[in-house]
Amino acid sequence: MSFARKHYPRTRVVLDVAAFNRRALAVYTRVSFIETGRRTERFEGYGDVEFVEMELLDTEMSG
Repeated sequence: MSFARKHYPRTRVVLDVAAFNRRALAVYTRVSFIETGRRTERFEGYGDVEFVEMELLDTEMSG
């Protein structure tokens, strides 16, 4: 996040992570991302996959 703070000050960062990826969710939560929603996408040959939408607001970026 230090790279983002240095090169993109006061920027909103948004990401999607598969809900089954608990390690990634823990890392993003640890660096102050917040969950902003969930959605499910269907993949042929794999089925439905739930995604967690996460966001880091510029207020968190400035700290």
